[in-house]
Amino acid sequence: MGALADATACGDPMLAVDAPDAAIVERVCTAAMTAKAQLATCGLTQSRAVRIEIVPGIDGPSDTCVGFYQCGTDTIALVPPSAVPEVMPGDSVFATLDPQVYYDSLVVHELAHALMDQAECAHPRCDSDKEYVAYAMQFLSLPESARDTLLSWRERPQEVPQERLNDILLWMKPDIFAFTAWAHFDGLDDGCAFVQGIVRGETTLQLPDFLP
Repeated sequence: MGALADATACGDPMLAVDAPDAAIVERVCTAAMTAKAQLATCGLTQSRAVRIEIVPGIDGPSDTCVGFYQCGTDTIALVPPSAVPEVMPGDSVFATLDPQVYYDSLVVHELAHALMDQAECAHPRCDSDKEYVAYAMQFLSLPESARDTLLSWRERPQEVPQERLNDILLWMKPDIFAFTAWAHFDGLDDGCAFVQGIVRGETTLQLPDFLP
């Protein structure tokens, strides 16, 4: 339970929020508990306490980072809800969403990373494995009307070959990766089974190594 030190416990004793404002603590606790229940429907469960820190800004993989999970720490960093419109790029797939709806989905995304990190895995996961699960769960958590708004961002592919969802697309066009990950997940007979295969390390989106 060390991850919860100096943070305010949520109604769920395995979740806590460290924020400078009690209203933000309540807002994020509610979102996190809802997110945890949503993730459980796809087989992502929690085994260790998770701490969510609300910070002014995040020194993450990009200048527009609004949330970040550091592997092995059971700790999520999020900007406060009020900062999202300032940080969000105008051309992002998520810029079309109501900021509050987006923020709830962001909590789902980062908590998916945390719970995936807690799950036993037969093999190391590549970046696209981790982000596929997080984006699929993020899209899945949205109200249908909000998801329809996202899907109007660009033409949805009729079929998505698994090979298209790889680290190269993720690194170069993360928004297109997110959009395509949902199209792939939603097109499967059982998207949650595919997610569980990735979580357990039985399925991977890792590109084959063509080097000798």
